[in-house]
Parts: sequence; structure tokens; C-alpha cells
Amino acid sequence: TVCRNEQFDIIAGETFNDATYEWTVPAGISFSCTDCPTPIVTATTPGTYQVTVVLNAPICTPRDTVIITVRPEEAAQYEIAADTTICLGEDINLGGNPFAGTTYDWSSVPDGFTSNEANPQVTPQQKTTYFLMTGNAACPISKLDSVVVSVSIPPILQVATDTAVCQEQPIRLGFNEIEDNVNYRWTGPATIDNPSNPNTLAFPTSPGSYILTATRGACEITDTVQVDIAPIDIEILTDSQSIDTIRICRGAEIN
Repeated sequence: TVCRNEQFDIIAGETFNDATYEWTVPAGISFSCTDCPTPIVTATTPGTYQVTVVLNAPICTPRDTVIITVRPEEAAQYEIAADTTICLGEDINLGGNPFAGTTYDWSSVPDGFTSNEANPQVTPQQKTTYFLMTGNAACPISKLDSVVVSVSIPPILQVATDTAVCQEQPIRLGFNEIEDNVNYRWTGPATIDNPSNPNTLAFPTSPGSYILTATRGACEITDTVQVDIAPIDIEILTDSQSIDTIRICRGAEIN
């Protein structure tokens, strides 16, 4: 039993590769889909409705029926965020715009969070399910909804210190402990030996910044190594400055 204009899910089962669902929807209520296992129902008109679902499978065709009663009172209106994943330390808002006459009662699992706001902000340290109970003066039936917020742990990076090297002299860019489920990517001047290795070598031909990006779930962090090219060169020239080779007699000296 629900109040008018309330939205709710009906769960018939799971998704099968070789079977399809078929919902029979009477006038007065609407379904977000009629061939899926979990449609969203909108109760638009007061009344009692019989809804049938059939699972069309190769061997058998099971069916089931549910009775939906829609009361004439207007249901409490509210907004709630979709299930999401954030990086540890990030904030997220759970609801949305407030509706006049709606009361809000938030709780959580694990325990520790309560609020009566329409759109509270949270910073969970672990995967948390937030429950919202809404109501109003018209509808005698409270509505329970929920949002799941998963939390990704950011990778830890340790890159080389800024330095100067001779041209094309190899340098190790990172000293990282490689973590599970982390994607690494180096970008920067030529030449990087293996951009997906967090501890790769580079053979710089020009000065520049080498940037390591590490991604795990909703977390993306970066760190940078600045490499300069040392101005060191050797050049042997004759007085005419025209050639690099000079012939002398044994025992002679040259500056």
C-alpha cells in the first residue's frame, strides 16, 4: 500500500541471458520498463491494481502476481542521490532540494549518522548505507529509501626528488611500492622507458616535468619530478675552430 504519486521498486528476480520478463501493467499506475526484473513504479491514480509478471524462458514460464493499493493522499516528495563511489576524504550530498511539508529522518549503517535535513553532507570513512525516512501530514504511510556510498582508498606515491642530469643519462623516476588495483601512468618529456611502471627509468633529452598519475576507484592522485639538463659539454678545436682533429709531433704540447 502506497500513497498517490509515490515511486517504488518491484523486484521480480535477477537478469537471465536466455529469458525475458513481461509485466502486465493496468491503467492508473506506470512502470519504468515492462521487460526488466526491477521496474520503478509510479502510483498516479488511487485504486487497487493487480500486476502480473511472466518470465519467458526456454523450458518453463513461471508467473507471479502482486496487488498494489494506492491511497488518495499525496505521498511525501523528496530527492535522494544515486549510489556512488567517492575517494576517501571527499564530501558528498545525500539528498536534494527540500519540499514543503516533507519531513526527513536520516540514519546510517554502520551507525553514527543522523540528520533531519533535506540534503545533508557526509564524509564517510568506509562503505556506508544511508537510509531516509520521509513523511508528510497527508499520507499516513512513511516512505523508506536508501543510498549506498562506497569509499576508495587513495594510492600512496613516492617519486624521485627534483634533480639535474646529463642529456640522456638514465634516471629512476619512482620508488613506489606497487599496490593492488592501481593504474599507474607517467607522462613527460622523451624518453620514458615504461609509462605504466611506477618505478620506470627515463632518459631525458630536454628539461621538463615527469608526472605520475595513480588511479584506484574514485581516487586519482598525482606527483611530479622536475628534471633539468646539466649544461656540460666537451669540445676540442684547432685555432681555426674549423675541425675537431689536429695532428702534432710526438713530444709536442697543445692547449
